[in-house]
Amino acid sequence: MGVHDGHRSRMYEKLFNAPASLEDHELLEILLFSVLPRVNTNPIAHELLDRFGSLDAIFDATLAQVTRIEGVGGKTAEFLISVGAVLKRINASHSDMPRIFSSSQFGDYVAKKYAPLKKEVFDIYFIDKANSIRGSHRIESDLCDRVTIDVKDLTEVIAASKAAGIILVHNHIHGAPNPSAEDDEVTQNCMLICRFCGMRLYDHFIYGKDWVYSYFTTGRIDTLKPYASSLIKEH
Repeated sequence: MGVHDGHRSRMYEKLFNAPASLEDHELLEILLFSVLPRVNTNPIAHELLDRFGSLDAIFDATLAQVTRIEGVGGKTAEFLISVGAVLKRINASHSDMPRIFSSSQFGDYVAKKYAPLKKEVFDIYFIDKANSIRGSHRIESDLCDRVTIDVKDLTEVIAASKAAGIILVHNHIHGAPNPSAEDDEVTQNCMLICRFCGMRLYDHFIYGKDWVYSYFTTGRIDTLKPYASSLIKEH
């Protein structure tokens, strides 16, 4: 084992099990592991933050600005600039998404976001303890009019998020957004998964034919009882 291997293993363990507990310099240090495999990245991470002031500023910097930092060579600078470009693309794709979850505002977002889609998708949005939306995970298939939901995979995604709660969203390419028996079953399974993980299922939105169905606002979510299913269901 190399000098830094033990430290890196501990950092990765912290990233996988408690990502919210990581400081900005620790996240940056871990990111730099990939491009600097045999270098102590902690001082470089601190120097970058000291010079630019924030993670946002680092990833918004130019190649020339980044390469002025001691320990940051051309390859490392190119890596950071590339990550910054990816983050900007992600942020742009979520620019209309409400930062704080409320059923009415999120319903408006769903109507705008899912109207242009030409295939069915199933998205899980993650909410933290402050009711902020912190990201999403998409499940889709090669078929345009259905998505296969595997309960085991669903459990792994939800549990790994370490979120306080989740929102489910999917779209009906053909027909109204009224929930089907399969939609109810997926919702019930997610309720069970959330219960086991100490999370809350806030809502399940369905977009179809220019309007949005909400399990919460219709009261349907309160009528469902969670149950387990090991089958692969077509949504």
